[in-house]
Amino acid sequence: MYEIMNLSLLLYFNDLAEILTTLYLLRSSPALEELDVTVRHKEQEIAVDEEANSWLDNLDDDINCSFPKLRLVEITHFSGCKAELDFIRLLLLNSPVLETMTIRGLSEHGSSEVLKKLLQLRRTSSAEIIYLDPLALRKSD
Repeated sequence: MYEIMNLSLLLYFNDLAEILTTLYLLRSSPALEELDVTVRHKEQEIAVDEEANSWLDNLDDDINCSFPKLRLVEITHFSGCKAELDFIRLLLLNSPVLETMTIRGLSEHGSSEVLKKLLQLRRTSSAEIIYLDPLALRKSD
């Protein structure tokens, strides 16, 4: 049997079906050690789907979402919306050996507030959260 150890995803957080499919894929990958998620955004997106935005609140309590071997996570194009933060919260709470989560922001708008929210999230491991602010990255170029 083939086990997935590294996984790269392009994920649209404004689509509940896509979020739940991704969650099913992750739950079906118990050997997963490295996860790379690029957040997909539609151009000129106006309304945010509230159902997708509250997907974690509506998740069944009996769903097992354990990621026992997940060590490294990288999330790119992170905007800080509730659905994205919920996804990060889910990973932090269910990844006991997580070492590093690197988050690359999409926009410098509100990045200090996003960073505060990220640092307040509970986690089961001593994972280090690295938030790369796009404004700071541009200044260093």
